[in-house]
Amino acid sequence: MSAEHVAWVFRHSPYTGATFAVHLALADSANDQHGHELWMAAATVATKARCSVRAVGGALAELVDGGFLTALTPVAVARAT
Repeated sequence: MSAEHVAWVFRHSPYTGATFAVHLALADSANDQHGHELWMAAATVATKARCSVRAVGGALAELVDGGFLTALTPVAVARAT
């Protein structure tokens, strides 16, 4: 857990709703032990962020598109419509 990352999200994240919850959940899981890389299943993020797996897919896409996340490998995410 990274209090520094969580605090950053609270101060700077431009998102609301499920995307903000996912951003916060990922920040809570990030740490420097693994170079700030995350390997979490969408279902795990959904549970932590208290939203659906589909909402996680849309949120991840928004976070990548917004430059807040970088996908290190090709990731298929379901975009909420």
